[in-house]
Amino acid sequence: MMSDDAQLTCKDCGTRFFFLARERQLWIARGWGPPVRCPACRRERKARRAAEDSDRATGANSSTRESGDVQPANGLTQSCADCGQRFYLEPGEIQRYEAWGWPLPRRCVRCRKTRRVFLEGTEPTKGVSDGSR
Repeated sequence: MMSDDAQLTCKDCGTRFFFLARERQLWIARGWGPPVRCPACRRERKARRAAEDSDRATGANSSTRESGDVQPANGLTQSCADCGQRFYLEPGEIQRYEAWGWPLPRRCVRCRKTRRVFLEGTEPTKGVSDGSR
C-alpha cells in the first residue's frame, strides 16, 4: 500500500529515500529495525567493510590498495578511468561481461555513454536514462 510506505533520510548523505511496506515486512521478519542509510550508502558501506575485513585477513593496509581492488562478495566498486568517480558493478553485470569474454568496464555509466556518443557521432535517444540518479 502506498500509505504504508515511509520516506526516510539517510544519516550519511542526507538523501531522502522510500522504505516500502513490502521491504518493511521483510526487515521485520529478519528482526531488523528500519534502515538509517539509503541503498547507495548501504552498498558503499558494505563494500568498505568487506575491504577492511579482507585487509585484516591478509594483513594489507587499505591505504596502499588500488581503487579498483575493493571487491565485495556481491559486486565490485571501481573508480572511473575518466572522471575518477566511484561506481558499482552489480554481480549480474560482472557475470554478463565474463560470459561474453569482455573486460570489465573501467568507466562509469555517464563516461561510457559520453564516449559512445563521441565515437559514434550520434546523440543519445531522448528519454533514455544515463544511469545517474
